[in-house]
Amino acid sequence: MKIRSLVHVAAALLIFEIAENFSMASSEIFYRFWESAIAAEIFSVFISMFSVIFLVRLYMVYVMKTPVQEFYMGKPAWEKLWCAAAVVMPMAVSLFYLFFVEGELRVERLPISEAAYAVCVSLLSMGLRAAVTEEVIFRGMILGNLRKALGTKAALAVSALLFMLLHLINADMYSRRETVMICVSVFIAGTALGLVTLETGSIWSSVVIHALYNILSGESQIFHIDVEQNFPALCTYTLHSKNWMFTGSRSSVGLTAALPSIVGFSAIGLLALWKIFCRNNRQNDRIVFSPIFWEGNFQSGRKENGKTLHIDH
Repeated sequence: MKIRSLVHVAAALLIFEIAENFSMASSEIFYRFWESAIAAEIFSVFISMFSVIFLVRLYMVYVMKTPVQEFYMGKPAWEKLWCAAAVVMPMAVSLFYLFFVEGELRVERLPISEAAYAVCVSLLSMGLRAAVTEEVIFRGMILGNLRKALGTKAALAVSALLFMLLHLINADMYSRRETVMICVSVFIAGTALGLVTLETGSIWSSVVIHALYNILSGESQIFHIDVEQNFPALCTYTLHSKNWMFTGSRSSVGLTAALPSIVGFSAIGLLALWKIFCRNNRQNDRIVFSPIFWEGNFQSGRKENGKTLHIDH
């Protein structure tokens, strides 16, 4: 069982890599025939998401012979609490920087074409594609498989570890401290998103949290927070602070490796953990106070002083 699950996890990672490379190659070919950066970006996002979802479903139906619902990937449904948290958490991170970390706020005057491309990349590529593909693979296929083989706690930890390694591989390393911050922050983010998936029984609330975090937390080209502004954005906040706890990583992970984002994802994880704990307590109470529970325990033959105990209902 464990070996089979590990094979399925390896297949999930392979599917993710194949889909990403295929979408990049397809968008390059598309751009040669239609020289529109926005159209090519939209095409790339669609191909990437379609490839991941299609290949995962294909693998589950014909190799695993398991319905996708068992791996938290049923019909999309979102809970109001997590939709609210998805907006509040990244907005709180951005507002923290604006009010408590010294910097310079600027509204950039970009040409219409550049502004449109920045919005397109932020909403579709950084937001939608990253969230859907990564959640389907890591919180869907990987967490679901590992939970059957290793149990919930180990599955949660290992899926978050693999999520961390993906971002570690894709990040340019500048220092040992940044490497440690990336590991800690992405592991916490992966754990929090996994807990939300377990609490809701679906990846889709995690998709919303992941997408809106990427768009609203100062990571996107709509509103970008950084020590240096290396690409065009509609609005920028250039940090004057050199405190590594707030500047995050100079790699693609960015502010996710900073303390405000770590606190934000920790809060999401604790909220999910609290909801799971409350739900389990309610279920236990319903079982203990159920007449069926007592009937099953007392009429199953348990004896005291040589007499079988019964309970009147």
